[in-house]
Amino acid sequence: MKFLSGHEGHIADYKETKDTAEITFCSSSGNTKLEILCYAEVRGKKPFLYQADLPILIEAHDPLSGERFVLFDESKHGYDAIFCCSYDESELKKREVKTIASAERIAAVLHYAIDYESEKDDFDFDSDGKVKTGEKTYDWEYAKANGIDWIVMFYVDSRGKKRKFLDLELA
Repeated sequence: MKFLSGHEGHIADYKETKDTAEITFCSSSGNTKLEILCYAEVRGKKPFLYQADLPILIEAHDPLSGERFVLFDESKHGYDAIFCCSYDESELKKREVKTIASAERIAAVLHYAIDYESEKDDFDFDSDGKVKTGEKTYDWEYAKANGIDWIVMFYVDSRGKKRKFLDLELA
């Protein structure tokens, strides 16, 4: 099963192919009717998200339980976040999310087109077997799971209409 860190306990439905995983999210109590909160540049009435001055952050909020959890954090998820970029934590804390939509269902399609196992010799590892990515080190399985190269997110609104709100290359 392929999914991003933080998704544990928040998967209502899951489908996997060779290079993709499609996840439908729920709160830890199983509620799929969630609010979408984000830090990003929002354009249009639908809405659609674009990169802002800081990495995109998307959270879900369960209005029944009050629970909030991360769906996608561009500073932690994606090939670039794992292997190329580093961010100042004090800057990341400045990202304030705001509600952009209420959803009957929220889903993400994660693209895993990078064949990490065949390219494993191209990476540097420390003496503990963790992959070195500049100043950071990661468990190899964590890096593979979170090192997606593309993400598409959509939600189903109260009228049953499927709306794409994020389509982002991450490598």
